[in-house]
Amino acid sequence: MSTIRPCLDLFIKSMRYMEEGSYFDLCQTLFREYGKTYAAKSWGRTVVHTMDPKNMQVVLSSCSSHFAVEPIRLDSLEKLLGKGVFTSDGYNWEHSRGLINTIFAKAYISDLSSLDLYVTRVLDMIPRDRSTVDLQPLFKRLFLDVSTKFGFGASNAPLASPANIAKTDEFLEAFEQALRGVGIRMFFGKFRFLFGGDGAANEACARVHEVVDEFINDALRNRQDSIAEASTLYNLLSELGQSTESRLDLRHQVLNVFLPGYDSTAIGLSDVFFQLARNPRVWTKLRKEVMAIDHSITLEVIRSMNYLKNVLNESFRLLSPIGRNKRMCVKNCILPNGGSIKGQTPIIVKRGTKVNMVFRAMQRDPDLWRLDAAVFRPERWEERELKSTWEYMPFSRGARACPAQQMALLECGYVLIRFLQEFERMENRDPQVEFVEEHRVTMQSRNGVKVALISAS
Repeated sequence: MSTIRPCLDLFIKSMRYMEEGSYFDLCQTLFREYGKTYAAKSWGRTVVHTMDPKNMQVVLSSCSSHFAVEPIRLDSLEKLLGKGVFTSDGYNWEHSRGLINTIFAKAYISDLSSLDLYVTRVLDMIPRDRSTVDLQPLFKRLFLDVSTKFGFGASNAPLASPANIAKTDEFLEAFEQALRGVGIRMFFGKFRFLFGGDGAANEACARVHEVVDEFINDALRNRQDSIAEASTLYNLLSELGQSTESRLDLRHQVLNVFLPGYDSTAIGLSDVFFQLARNPRVWTKLRKEVMAIDHSITLEVIRSMNYLKNVLNESFRLLSPIGRNKRMCVKNCILPNGGSIKGQTPIIVKRGTKVNMVFRAMQRDPDLWRLDAAVFRPERWEERELKSTWEYMPFSRGARACPAQQMALLECGYVLIRFLQEFERMENRDPQVEFVEEHRVTMQSRNGVKVALISAS
């Protein structure tokens, strides 16, 4: 297995590429130069970087007990999320995962009426005079609505309602600042002082917690109303009430649901529109499928739309909000690939070694996705079957896969259908055609999604 030394050069190069918004280009360059699995010495610790699906399968599934996330995530994310399904291992993770699985098993989205209300609000904000609009912040408002209802049990999503615009802006600003701060902690660890330290991020986390605590207190005061409404938060509180009365625990559990539901889904949908704005042919073809719908939009209708499914899959393949995933090896393990000159013999990963799995590079690998792997072409999903589900995992895989995957795809599909029904064309208004990365806990477009939408005549 190839090994990169010295680490300082790689660290400086990583900082430069991240500042330029092209960190994943550096990742792909390093894989081309050193192989699909290589090691780097990082400040006295070995990090194994891999884009090999077989190695990822071992880490995330067959030998998942040999790897942990808490040593990777908790120090960075505890200030914002606390201990929960996203940051913990062992009992804390098992307990939180059980609660979350119960919540998502409710399939709340089977009633699309509330989602339709929030989408209508966003559609009303779109200018009809062909002027430029940035969809990314609008989609964040949309999924702030959805997530406050789902995660906090707020029946009318008061934080994101039109009457609370100032409070909404304050919350979104604090949440964005918190995500950037903990993202820097995750990427640069003890060297985060180079980016100004933790002060501003900690203050932002505190402001987020104030709002979340307010929701929790309201829900506890109105518990009987929550029962009547089958509130998701009340179900979560009921489960937690068997083992804790701590409001701090309640906050941690709710935020661990809220982060992926709000941030990742909003960014994933923004990325779909980013791609479609640069591919009018795909927009036209997809709109033809959508306009063939002759009745109301249901879950069954969304699931039956093959080209819609292909468009979503292709966008998440190229621009997944989570482009990589790290684990700490806690028990010596063997990965199937990475050794010898060709990288096709097993390697030993020793306890204390970090493993960095770069989904973004794997999902753009020409060996897996043909020579046009970097091209947005939804038709590829009609031409081939995946050799292995491990070649495509924007929501991760194994026991820690995102439990909200299907919900997120259905929500994105529904919003996309509504936009296609409303607008005949979409034009890119961003002079920067290529995607420019902005890394927080998740990755989003630094330039947003600037477009013009032309109404159907």
